[in-house]
Amino acid sequence: METSDAIRELRTKLTEENQKYFDVLLIKVDTFSLVKVTKNLDETLLTLIQDYLPAQKDGRTAQEYFGLPPEKLADDLFQQTEHPSIVRRIFSSALFLSVILSFIIQLQNIAFDKQFSFFAFLSSSVVFYSFEKLFITMIARG
Repeated sequence: METSDAIRELRTKLTEENQKYFDVLLIKVDTFSLVKVTKNLDETLLTLIQDYLPAQKDGRTAQEYFGLPPEKLADDLFQQTEHPSIVRRIFSSALFLSVILSFIIQLQNIAFDKQFSFFAFLSSSVVFYSFEKLFITMIARG
């Protein structure tokens, strides 16, 4: 079963008050995911719900059990997860774009009866990537 499906299924076992708590927590985590890539955060959320369910049977609310409002708990979870920055994702995209642009230039050379040169392909990829990285770094620094 998919982690998100398991979370959805376990959510149905929560009281209305606790569903609201976890709804806020899930929305906050989803918001983080838009800004940065988070690894294993769904598994952590699934574990939290699984760990909490016995406490609910004892009459404790999620707020009491975790001792934090859902927004603060989400912030803490996010701080504990690995998450490459958006700048790193842009650098990865820049490298891919550099290779594509270099390939297009080589195709253009072939169209004009020039020979394909792997060295030219590689060097133009490096040049494009270097300029893109410099440009992105300048933007990131403001």
